[in-house]
Amino acid sequence: MGADPIRRILALSPRGQTSDQLIWRLKAGGIRVSGDQLLAGLQALQHSGEVVLDRNGRWIMRHLSGKDTGAASADLRAGGAGASPQAPGAVLTAMPLSSMPAQASRDMSDDVAGVDAAEAPDPASPAPAPPWQALLSYYESTLRLDPRGSIEQFSDRHGTQFQLFRAAGNWWHEAALETAEGALPATLREALARRNDRVLALGYPLSVLEEDGVTTLLPALLIPARWAFADGQWRVSVADDAPSLNQRWLKLMARRSRQRQEVLAQRILDDDPAPALTTLVDNLSRALATHLAQPLRPGELAGHCPAAEEGIHNAAALFLPDESSFTRAAADDVARMASWEEEARRACALGAMLDEAPAAGGRPDPDPAGPAARVVLNIDALSTSQRDAATKALNAPLTVIQGPPGTGKSQVIVSLIATLAMTGHSVLFASRNHQPLDEVGERLARLAPDRPFVVRTRDQGGEQDTGFVNILQRLADAPQQMPALDDDGFGVEERLADLHRLARERETIRRAEREREAIDLRLSEHVERARRIRDRLPPEGASRSPEPAPGGLAGLITSIRALLRRLLGRGAVDASDVTTLSPDAGLVDLDAAIARDQARLAE
Repeated sequence: MGADPIRRILALSPRGQTSDQLIWRLKAGGIRVSGDQLLAGLQALQHSGEVVLDRNGRWIMRHLSGKDTGAASADLRAGGAGASPQAPGAVLTAMPLSSMPAQASRDMSDDVAGVDAAEAPDPASPAPAPPWQALLSYYESTLRLDPRGSIEQFSDRHGTQFQLFRAAGNWWHEAALETAEGALPATLREALARRNDRVLALGYPLSVLEEDGVTTLLPALLIPARWAFADGQWRVSVADDAPSLNQRWLKLMARRSRQRQEVLAQRILDDDPAPALTTLVDNLSRALATHLAQPLRPGELAGHCPAAEEGIHNAAALFLPDESSFTRAAADDVARMASWEEEARRACALGAMLDEAPAAGGRPDPDPAGPAARVVLNIDALSTSQRDAATKALNAPLTVIQGPPGTGKSQVIVSLIATLAMTGHSVLFASRNHQPLDEVGERLARLAPDRPFVVRTRDQGGEQDTGFVNILQRLADAPQQMPALDDDGFGVEERLADLHRLARERETIRRAEREREAIDLRLSEHVERARRIRDRLPPEGASRSPEPAPGGLAGLITSIRALLRRLLGRGAVDASDVTTLSPDAGLVDLDAAIARDQARLAE
């Protein structure tokens, strides 16, 4: 059991809960938990600073007290540290924010997106498929709502481009942070007033590093959020997104800790597709233990951060976005796609996903099992399910291949890319992270080490950034050489023709084997069903006194059931497939199906 169920119960219990009460409430919610499991979950929350145990034995979620909030707010308004840009050696003061579960706060979606609730569609009615431009406009807006990127700030920008904050409890997950508008530093209010996009990033923990004589502040983990002014309050709505690593922080910390960037990222992320912030913080604390300025407890943030003390601090900050947002370029691309003509839309994968008609002169989608279908070349050993997925992807306009880690998705991708490359096609392989790019790129490079045919446009550290124009220029400048003949005197075209012929023959044999396996399975099922029927029949020549038939209505129902069984059993063969029988098929139909399948196997 994780800590989330305990966290949800305590968030709804301002006076706290005892251990016995927590066990009872968990069981009432359908979660069976032992005392040891409950203690482990509470200790995890206590370690992160989210809960405390009071003198009455009650576990309570941490919240900033009104006294702490008022004192810190007065300090900011009076011009204390954090009220204005700071000198490099200053101690930055955090702005107090109250934290509460997202469902307990006001819904900010209407205020941020400008949507009229009266015009919202009825959730019970199915929504029609959105037009192309409307759909891409929606994608563009969601991309621009992600403020994360490669963030690096300086202490003299505190209060204008970033602001330390202090909150208690589980502020980083589906939470709402707020404070009175008048409690905001004047410089921050001005910076917010100049913003058209009401998004920001929460950064934790903060690292103070000195590079080339300049002290910078960098957040390690970034969480997207939205903000709005309403009813005299400034509210920040934390998105339900997994934290991401700040790439600039990763590069500098890898250099300082003498680790490779990909190794350090692996130790922190640990291959978890949706890691919790507390898990990442624990991993980070272990991977960079000697660089911690203080223990990291996200549920109990520090109120100050020395701008001249190097190390990783238990502090968090709000960062206003700039042009370094890693979704800005993608949003610009989507905006350009919205202006495409109809023919251009139909030729891409999104057109296939939206069921638009194929472009004029486009290649019709062949049957993956038909003779005109593309086949996967013999690049690597593939299982039956892998080969089926690859064949489908080669012949369908859009294919989704899913599977848990270790099921061979990268192997399928390598076979697809190599097959298409050897048939004169170009392939764009994109991923949300660099690990699949590294793995697939290394496998493809091993196929032809002396003739590289893969170009990596960007690496994990951001040091390599190659555009398609650069690639085309490189190809145009390279000397053109005709490939030499092999030892048998065959050229590339002849060898490719042989590969295609062998692949088609293998596919024909594979289909025949699968058909034979299906017939074998069906035949064994029919033989077993016929045997069970014969076992219930009386022996040859034996007489059996019939059981007295029930009379009245029960007898009529029994007679009708027997008649229906005989009728359905005699006509149980499906006209579309003579080998498909209903569950009520009789012995005559089963024997006929067995004879047909045996004849097909003998062919």
